[in-house]
Amino acid sequence: MQLAERASHGATKSGYLYKFRPHAESSLWANTWEVRYVILRGQEQELTYYRSERDVAYPPRGQISLQGTYVDMEGLKRRRFWTFRVVDRQGVDLVRLSTEVQSDYHAWVEALERAGCKRVRAIKSKIHFNLKFVAHLCLAAL
Repeated sequence: MQLAERASHGATKSGYLYKFRPHAESSLWANTWEVRYVILRGQEQELTYYRSERDVAYPPRGQISLQGTYVDMEGLKRRRFWTFRVVDRQGVDLVRLSTEVQSDYHAWVEALERAGCKRVRAIKSKIHFNLKFVAHLCLAAL
């Protein structure tokens, strides 16, 4: 069994996605999208990402707990990238990911939902997210 297969054993979903990195070191003012190997473990409610499949033997570049998070479906960006992000209850971005394949976009969003993320569509800002979240809580209390 290959290393990547062992690392993703028991994973809900795994594969390559573009990860957004605002103001990356390569350019002080530019935002960058970097290819990352992403593993979603639904049972553990955890999303981890690595530089590549070969790097799964080492600690991940990032690890996100999905407990109490939301998946924001941004949709098609720049007529090429199907983009979504995972945010916390305050609307703070935990990770922003994209793929060039629409069916992969929907598969990842559905896998994140099964792992416990609640789906929201196109949150414009943290303030807008907070208003939607408060309204959701108010309706749930009724």
